[in-house]
Amino acid sequence: MAFLRALPRNFSGGNYRHSRGYRIDLKRSGRDYRHGWRKRELRRKITIIHKGGKVHTWCEDLHAGFLEAGCETHVIALRDRSVEERRTEAKTGKKYFANPATIARITATIRQQKPDLIILLNAVGLPDDANDQIRSGDPKMPVVSWLADHVPVFPPGVSHNLDAIYYFDSATLPVLQTAYSGTGARLEFLPLAANPLRFTNHSLSWNHRKSGLVFIGNNTAPRREIIRDLQRLTAVDPYGPKAEAGWRFWRRRRFSPAASSKLYGSYQAVLNMLQPPNTIHGLNLRAFEVPLCGGLGTYPAAPDLADSFVPGEEIVSYESNTDLAHQLEKIFADPRRSEAIIRGGRERVLKDHTYHERARRLLSDWLA
Repeated sequence: MAFLRALPRNFSGGNYRHSRGYRIDLKRSGRDYRHGWRKRELRRKITIIHKGGKVHTWCEDLHAGFLEAGCETHVIALRDRSVEERRTEAKTGKKYFANPATIARITATIRQQKPDLIILLNAVGLPDDANDQIRSGDPKMPVVSWLADHVPVFPPGVSHNLDAIYYFDSATLPVLQTAYSGTGARLEFLPLAANPLRFTNHSLSWNHRKSGLVFIGNNTAPRREIIRDLQRLTAVDPYGPKAEAGWRFWRRRRFSPAASSKLYGSYQAVLNMLQPPNTIHGLNLRAFEVPLCGGLGTYPAAPDLADSFVPGEEIVSYESNTDLAHQLEKIFADPRRSEAIIRGGRERVLKDHTYHERARRLLSDWLA
């Protein structure tokens, strides 16, 4: 079962299709991948609705978290449009929850699945027509949302009609409080998470690690500027699209979770930075993925950081590039402290920041 080490990219409903062609039937018996193949009774039905695109992996991991928690879990992707949905979109220009044909598909699927809880990904509300139709089968069924991006303003075309919104970035809270004032909806802080089956531990001993920092991601212009400034102070190796890697052209490609895991665990530390406008006060996914791989994580001194990690013990928090270089110089000179931070970060993620824990939190809030 080695192919279970990395969750597949493509799936529909309760089936995963691995990129190599393996098919895993997850509908049968609610298998517990964390503790072996022991059967577990399916108790609750969960439906996750997402647009697709960049949240696809996030959706896969949350889906797996609910399966591990013993739930019967289904996924509805808004981008899996039928011919009729595409025709309606072409005629009216309406997409997703504003498209009547898409709402009809979603409503029919929900009535068939009869979920106990619906979770929207990255939505702050629904158009009134879509909300009425989705809830038509069971008006008491809770519909909640979990955000993975900062929301600077409440978007037009949707209403404040969800039962709860879970935000990962506290900078979004004032916008939500204004929009949902007097509705009785719950506004809860819920950080992002990481999947230990996708990002595996590849921690090398301290003496065998490459010197300096590694960064893996899309090297946008602002990020390249930060990396150039930091390279004047300490060693930084950038990987990913648009990376300034000189003759090492192979570094300018996208790296899979498996490849990223090996790199995270093979350097002395991993550079992480805020991603405005998507992340202002919160922690991005990389902040949780790096410790799982045995990497020494770094993160700017964001307001929400202390809610997820203990700075100095589980992660390195920094105010500026100069501050980061100064801290790392001391940490690199003390292998025991370095290994303690690596170990503390990984233990914290496994304890508090997996998708299984996020699923348990949502189940406790709504279906206890």
